Amino acid sequence: MKRLWKRLNVELPPVFGCLPKALEVFIIGVLLIEFGALVIEPAIKTFHAISKVEATVDGSRITRQELQDSLRAHLWRRGESWDLLNDETKNARRQEALDGIINDRLIANFSPQTQIVFPSRHRESEEAFQQFLKQFPPPDEWKQRMEQQGLTETKLRKSVGDEVKHLDAIERWLAEQPGRITEADARSWCDAHKDSLNIPERVRASHVFLTRHDKDKLDREPEIRELHRKLLAKESTLEELARQFSDDDGSKLRGGDLGWFSRNRVPLEFADKVFALPVGQIGAPFESHLGWHILVVREKRLARAPEFAEVRDEITAMLESQWREASLKWLVNELRAKAKIEKFESRIADVHL
Repeated sequence: MKRLWKRLNVELPPVFGCLPKALEVFIIGVLLIEFGALVIEPAIKTFHAISKVEATVDGSRITRQELQDSLRAHLWRRGESWDLLNDETKNARRQEALDGIINDRLIANFSPQTQIVFPSRHRESEEAFQQFLKQFPPPDEWKQRMEQQGLTETKLRKSVGDEVKHLDAIERWLAEQPGRITEADARSWCDAHKDSLNIPERVRASHVFLTRHDKDKLDREPEIRELHRKLLAKESTLEELARQFSDDDGSKLRGGDLGWFSRNRVPLEFADKVFALPVGQIGAPFESHLGWHILVVREKRLARAPEFAEVRDEITAMLESQWREASLKWLVNELRAKAKIEKFESRIADVHL
């Protein structure tokens, strides 16, 4: 018994050797059973995850382990926790993750047919990985989320790298497709949607702002009225006062200049004041939910229909995005229609994290 215990690299307690042999055998047997449960059971679960097939794509197997990894990554991107989802949502996420694997397989198998040769994409993959991490607050929330989903950095990097590779294949395929958006297409769309493209009335204004959220300065009204007096008396300019006193860090370095904006880009209470103010007139101090303001409108532009040159790039980008989405949807549907896809639904429903 002692030799067996040594093979397991475990030191026997000192009490052993003082007990009856039969009792020692019984205790060691119990411990071996517990040891086996700790070591063998996880190994069996891992074996099942690796070996159990949840679907096939043209004979290529998708294992439970792959589906679980894809599901973890899918939930991570959505910011969801498996334990908090209801059964209906869990089933939807399983299917979404599985369809993602199937589509990736089809794209990967499709690439050689288009004679696409993947060059090294290490730099692009690393850039994509770093960009992906920027959506999570620093410094380490992405690591916490990753651990919660049971992912590793290696698996996450591989997932991002595969996406870069598949996107590369798609881009090359798209480059060969007809129907790319031309300037004539953009101009035609512009003519058909003129009413929706109207540029709203805009103003360029400056302000001095005193926050109402300074716990050491609960009443800012006397301050703002003194600044207003100085403006009216021409003792200082608004630019000077903004640089010296304004609590708006975004505009104070520009002398209070807020730039051009439309009514829907600012709070309603602010918009009502600024759009009613004549150009060049110093507005009376007023209080918003943020604090106290003194406004001067520098310029105004009335609402108008845009020139095509002003909206050409935006319209082209929108139409290009729609064309890409339609083209990719067609491609995936074509590949799925030609492929032999088998899903083992009863097994899929049993996949958990």
